[in-house]
Amino acid sequence: MSTDTYPAATNGVLAGLRVLDLSHHYSAAFAGVLLADLGADVTVVESPDGNVLRGMLPRKGDIPLWTSIVERNKANVSLKLSHPEARELFLQLVADFDVVIENFRPGTLERWGLGPEDLRAAGADVVMLRVSGYGQTGPRSPRPGFGGAAEAMSGLSQMTGPEGGAPILLSTAIADGVAGAFGIIGVLAALWQRANRRGPRDLGQGDVEVVDIALFEAMFRLIPTQVIEYDQCGTVAGRAGSVREHGVIRNIYRTKDDVHFCVSSVGERAVRRTLEAIGSVPLLTLLDEGVLGTGEKKVVQFIDDCDRALAQWASSLPFAEVEAGLDQSGVVHERVFTVADIVVDEHYLARNDVVTIEDPHLGQLRMPGIVPKFSGFDHQVRHAGRAIGADNAEIYGKRLGLSESRLGELRDAGVI
Repeated sequence: MSTDTYPAATNGVLAGLRVLDLSHHYSAAFAGVLLADLGADVTVVESPDGNVLRGMLPRKGDIPLWTSIVERNKANVSLKLSHPEARELFLQLVADFDVVIENFRPGTLERWGLGPEDLRAAGADVVMLRVSGYGQTGPRSPRPGFGGAAEAMSGLSQMTGPEGGAPILLSTAIADGVAGAFGIIGVLAALWQRANRRGPRDLGQGDVEVVDIALFEAMFRLIPTQVIEYDQCGTVAGRAGSVREHGVIRNIYRTKDDVHFCVSSVGERAVRRTLEAIGSVPLLTLLDEGVLGTGEKKVVQFIDDCDRALAQWASSLPFAEVEAGLDQSGVVHERVFTVADIVVDEHYLARNDVVTIEDPHLGQLRMPGIVPKFSGFDHQVRHAGRAIGADNAEIYGKRLGLSESRLGELRDAGVI
């Protein structure tokens, strides 16, 4: 077990905020790392057996890279929350924190005597972020849920895929990340409310404010028009590849030298710039005649014609000429990046969006930088994810006053 320690951030925008992170899946772990990146003192409570993230790919040797990134800037203590002897230790621990993050299936913490009411009874004074597949209430609440199910239920999968093809799931954990980000909005809102003693009740000492976020509803809230479009127009959004019928030019195109790039032109002025770049006089004439202000079918047909004209123009030229033409007309566009492009790109590097740190096991390690940026703070990635229980002696020993002999007893019993 590692015995090296890392100091908490002292100059971050959230310095002084103490967070107890019980996450064992990405959604809640991402919420925790967002707070840790901004200077919060975040401590992961992980089962001595490890969590789900440690078993996921990719790995380098026996090191799980998921853990390296989502547990960065966090301390780590081991505690088997389901063990009968863990309850008393956890209730001692939580008294020292402002926020608790968890992603167990609804009812699990209550079964262990660690739900919000149990924490209230023990005098805890925390904001509790609860991330689950379907939320803490509603008929689906008891069901297990992951990001794929959330995408399917949110309506996103119905809109994603090639025209005429089957729905598809996204190739990365977007639903989990979105839920974690929405959860942090809730946590910060609750902390603001507590700091100003605003709201329907006085939150005095020994209270727990629950922030309840479901994976599916975070994705659902991110999709802007599907409900109002169905309500007002009776339209069920379908699949059209990269194109959505919002009256905008938006797609991926390929050049003669096989470079893929996107164009996104929203509004009449942006569409005009695109048509000027590709030199389409007939389509510019239709635009001048006010086609974007006509009926929906004519608008959709016009955008389809723009899309085809742009694709034909791009395929006839090398990317250097395409880029020069789009730049000259002020068209919003971007080459499709691979990660190999990202890690050497001058703009990414100028904004510290790819950072390099030293890791005791992996050596030099590149990972995403910290988002968002603040003018008055210099947030840093201080370390990658820690070993299970790496900070037991520091936190259980120094903060809670447990002796080394007591820690040994707890280890032998499988509690930590």
